[in-house]
Amino acid sequence: HDDHPNWTTAADLKLIGGLDISFVTDNRVDACAALVVLSFPDLKVVYEDFELVALTEPYMSGFLAFREAPFLIALLEKLKQTRPDLMPQVLMEMVCCMSGLQDWHRIWLF
Repeated sequence: HDDHPNWTTAADLKLIGGLDISFVTDNRVDACAALVVLSFPDLKVVYEDFELVALTEPYMSGFLAFREAPFLIALLEKLKQTRPDLMPQVLMEMVCCMSGLQDWHRIWLF
């Protein structure tokens, strides 16, 4: 429990967040990075932000973090600076495979 100072049980969980980057239709460079924070357990949106970005790093299967992480981290840093009271305790990132199927691929606990 020392690793997670803001919560120790599921009953203490108050904020969950989700991150994603989606490409503009028919474009492999221009994209939108988004962050949404929800209250838990009622799942009301308490914060949302997005940034239009250019993904200039080449796509390499299994290495999406090199391409996407800087933009997602920037959104989290902005939240931390402007509304630290809304930093999520659990953070999920959506990953869409080449076939178009979506999968909650990464979950981080804070």
